[in-house]
Formats: sequence, C-alpha cells, structure tokens
Amino acid sequence: MGTAIGILGAGQLGAYLCRAARQLGLRSVVLASRQDDVAVPLADQVVYGALDDVDNVARLLDHCDVVTFEREDVAPAVLDLIAERARSGRVRVAPGVETLRLIQNKADQKAWLAEHDIPTAPFLRFDAGISDQCTVPFGPRYVIKRQRGGYDGLGVAVVKDGIVPPAMAGAPCIAEQWVEHEQEIAVLLARNVAGEVAVYPVFAMDFDARGNVLRQVVCPAGLGERLEVQARSLAVRVVEALEGVGVFAVEMFVTESGLLVNEISPRVHNVGHLTIEAFDVSQFELHVRAVSGLPLLEPRQSQPAAMNNLLYEPELDRACRDRMALDGQPEGVHVHWYGKSEPRPLRKMGHLTVVSVSALQAARRADASIDVLKAG
Repeated sequence: MGTAIGILGAGQLGAYLCRAARQLGLRSVVLASRQDDVAVPLADQVVYGALDDVDNVARLLDHCDVVTFEREDVAPAVLDLIAERARSGRVRVAPGVETLRLIQNKADQKAWLAEHDIPTAPFLRFDAGISDQCTVPFGPRYVIKRQRGGYDGLGVAVVKDGIVPPAMAGAPCIAEQWVEHEQEIAVLLARNVAGEVAVYPVFAMDFDARGNVLRQVVCPAGLGERLEVQARSLAVRVVEALEGVGVFAVEMFVTESGLLVNEISPRVHNVGHLTIEAFDVSQFELHVRAVSGLPLLEPRQSQPAAMNNLLYEPELDRACRDRMALDGQPEGVHVHWYGKSEPRPLRKMGHLTVVSVSALQAARRADASIDVLKAG
C-alpha cells in the first residue's frame, strides 16, 4: 500500500479516517490509549499507549509518513517531538505544529483573529483565571471559555448577573462579549500543501441547551446566496492565513451587522459527518487527500441532509450498542453507533443522518428517527 498516515487518537474520527485511507489505497497507523478504542479494528497498524507520552508518539512516528490529529489539544512535549521530526524531514505534519499551537489555546486563537482583521467577538484574556472581582466591560452577561481543553460544551460557561461559576474561576480563560445572533453556522473546507482549496456548502448548527453540545446540523443552511458566499470566502481567508493543511471547520455567528468567527477547528469535525451520505466526497476522504498529497475534489451535494448527534441515553444504548452502522432503517436514514465503552450523559455515542427532498424535511425526519430508535 502507499503512504502511511499516522493518526494521533483512535476514536470515531480516527475510525472514519482509517476507512477513507483504505479506500484510497493508503495505510493507517493509529495511536490508541485502549484496546477497545473505536478505530482499532479499522486501522492497518495500532500503537498502544497514552497520547501525551512522547515515547508512544515516537513509536507512532516511526511507522508513518505523515501524521495528523483527531483533536487539537495535544501536549506541548508531543508537539515539540513532532516538530523536531518534521524539521529533520522524517515525517510530514498536517495541519502543522505551529497551527496546532495557535489554535489549541483559545486566547491565542482569538488574538490571532483580531491581528488578522478577521471579525470576531470582543474578548479579554485572563491568564491567571477570573473571579467576580475582575473587571469585564461586557455587562452582566458574557461568556467564559477555558483557554485550553474545552470541547463539546465543556470549558464554556455563560456568566449571568456578573457571577462567575466556581468551576470556571481558577483556570486561564477568556471572557467574551455575549453575541446576539440569528444563527450559528460552520464552513468546512480542505486545503492541501499546494494551496488548493475545496469548500463545502454552509452548515447550520443547533445546540442542545443542556450542555451546549451540538445537537443537529443541516445543509444547505438556507442563508441566501450573498451570505453563503461571504461565509465560504471568510472561511477560506482564515485557513489560507493559517497556511493550514487538511480539513478545517470554521464556526461563525450570523448577526445583524454581519458574520463573526467564533472558533476554528484544525481537523475533521462533528459538523461534517453528514458528508458521508450527502456528498460525493466525505470530509474524511478530503482530509486524507489533503494530508497525503492526493488531488482534492470539489464536493457536490446529492440531496439536502440533516445530522443529529446521538447523545447518550439508556434507550439508545440498548438499541444501538456496539454497532458502527445499523441496517434496516427507512430509505434515506443512516444510523452510526460508535461502540464506545464508557457511556455518560450527553456524550456523543453515535450520529444519525437523513437525506431528503428538503433540508426542513431532513431535519424533521432526523428528530423523528431518534424517537423511533428509542422505542426500540
């Protein structure tokens, strides 16, 4: 087989990357912390060990030509090792060590956006943590985000009446002005080493208020042509300025005054799962193509689609346990269950995609299909 792609992490994103690599005639090597990690049975080779241990990562790098990542929160010592290997020409890195260093810290990421005149919400940096006594000129309501490690609603809190949640008070964070927005959207795109870019249509996002976890994604987003073009162009501008390689998700707010970039993710992303069934090229294939040097393909959507995350509930677990894809669903309904061994409330245990004649109908069918799954 051809190029060996190393993946730091062996969860569901790694699993889909392994599948895409194999379909393109490439090898996949994953670093897995557990033998029951989702990507283990799909990888061509597995290195076991903690993801933040440099010796384990060194063993992974020994077996791959290019290394990529399931998540951006990579330990500094690991990034130092990967950077040294990259400088010596022993491995390529995508999206790039310096890109990861920048994006994995939300304070640095926001500062970079401001320095590059990319519209984003006003913010303040608190490297020593934040308390009720800190001066925050955004009024009594604003958002706190931990500088590192937050995902799936973790490490984010809304401050009301100026009272800082105790769990958020001690860690380095940013305070961000509350943004009144009409819609939350994401643009998914891939960029390769040659600078070629392939961009998906805009995705509309809806969040579960219980934990600010992504609940549903719909495409097309229904923005109208002008905003669609602006959002896609803004996302390309961001990734080109980063000189990033691979798939990126650029999340934005649609406001009365225009678009604001909220966060950048330098990897395949939960918002793009519907690309598996709704497009002729998935985000996972595009990422593998971009990082391995294969030509990119411009994605074409076959039908409108909606994707719902399957957040842990006992009824869903009983219906879907230990299966990556469930058969016997109605036409246009595709259920993916990751087989994770540690269920917990609001954890993403799978996803469900519906393709239909309209985005609205796809969204409604996706909601209804979850109810059918729960009923067994």
